[in-house]
Amino acid sequence: METTRERHILAFSGGSGSGYALRLLEHASLMPHDFHLVFSDNFFRVLEKEFKLPADFDQSASITVSKVHSLLNFLFGSKDRENNFKILPFRDIGSEAASGSASYKSMAIVPCSMKTLASISAGITTNLIERAADVSLKERRTLILVPRETPYSLIQIRNMETLTLAGATIMPASPGFYHKPESFNDLYDFIVDRILQHMKLPYRKITPWQG
Repeated sequence: METTRERHILAFSGGSGSGYALRLLEHASLMPHDFHLVFSDNFFRVLEKEFKLPADFDQSASITVSKVHSLLNFLFGSKDRENNFKILPFRDIGSEAASGSASYKSMAIVPCSMKTLASISAGITTNLIERAADVSLKERRTLILVPRETPYSLIQIRNMETLTLAGATIMPASPGFYHKPESFNDLYDFIVDRILQHMKLPYRKITPWQG
């Protein structure tokens, strides 16, 4: 009998903090679950500013699963990755991720820009990230938003309050230090570990606090 694997949505907006997104993709690519990916128009523009990318990496070209895997291999080394990614078009609000009848377990937006956060808070759905988040809320699914902005304005704090009351989890990209990080990846992994915990995915990268 065929077993249907869990499906999760990973979305990436144009906020700063693309390293968190890359590490989340790196760990997701090694897990036996299916991940549907949505990249905003600005994500790769920010990525190009924050990371040294392969010389042949064309951020203006359409993103493909092969391109994602090549990027991960370039940054983190070649590995035996799962064939578990599917890319959904950012502008297609008719995609399967836009439907409440589609079977998804959770959604995470990493990083979550303040524009994206504000749109979701106001119920505005002009693209697939916003629509899928709106559906996650109405279907009472796990929705995790990872903002990196600092400081926060009162408007942004109130948007976070609204989303928290609506059932979302606001998880600022504020890593801890008790795991004695030695690299940027160690800091990214702290937040990724927390994201995966809240998505109910048992894939630990950080040893929990022992007291």
